[in-house]
Amino acid sequence: MPLSQKRILKQFKYSMYFNGAGNYVRINGNPTVVAPFTVSVWASVLDNGLRGFIGTRAPNEFSFDAKLYYGNRIHGDIGNGTTWMTTSADVLFNYSLSTWYNIGYVVTQSGYAIYINGNATATNSFPANNPIFSDANHVIAIGAASVRGLEPFYGFIAQALIYSRALSDSEIQYNYQNPDNPITNGLVLWLQADPKYVKSNTWIDLSGYGNNGTIYGAQLMQLEKTPARILNAKRVLGAVR
Repeated sequence: MPLSQKRILKQFKYSMYFNGAGNYVRINGNPTVVAPFTVSVWASVLDNGLRGFIGTRAPNEFSFDAKLYYGNRIHGDIGNGTTWMTTSADVLFNYSLSTWYNIGYVVTQSGYAIYINGNATATNSFPANNPIFSDANHVIAIGAASVRGLEPFYGFIAQALIYSRALSDSEIQYNYQNPDNPITNGLVLWLQADPKYVKSNTWIDLSGYGNNGTIYGAQLMQLEKTPARILNAKRVLGAVR
């Protein structure tokens, strides 16, 4: 039975900050992003540029990237680094700056779906016998469309997930409603912005597969301050009334 859909007004205490000028995180392992797979991020963008938040691009290899596109759509590229099928991954979406969105992509051998805040907003199919899924060699970047720094992200990314399978609609909705406790079946990359998991220049992968990220310029930031301790008022004997 699908989960009921509800709006999540999410705020994160910590996030990685990307300055839009070349900051990114390089994933050192090799999480599978050959169909079927799912990627998901919690992101908040600070301008209306062309801002890639996850990607892998290399000539003659399977290539994928996802980006926020000039303030009015979410866009993704899938191909072999030379030939792209951009029409399979494009949806109009007038997103607001400095607002958190959960953006998910589910890719199978037959097609592609985009999810915004837990809801499927666009689907499309691939041509039959598509050859682009035959190569698994890739290096993944968080905060850019590739480790070459293409289309660098400007804003905050609090979480990045990659699954080696296609999540269902109800699983996507569950992860949206439970960002601190995502589904672990098939999870091969789990980056969560928190001082416990960001050490020096390493963003620690919580999936158990050791796909840690090396940080190039991005910074962990505390977005919500810890409330100051409030002292209980004491009764003062003999106080003047």
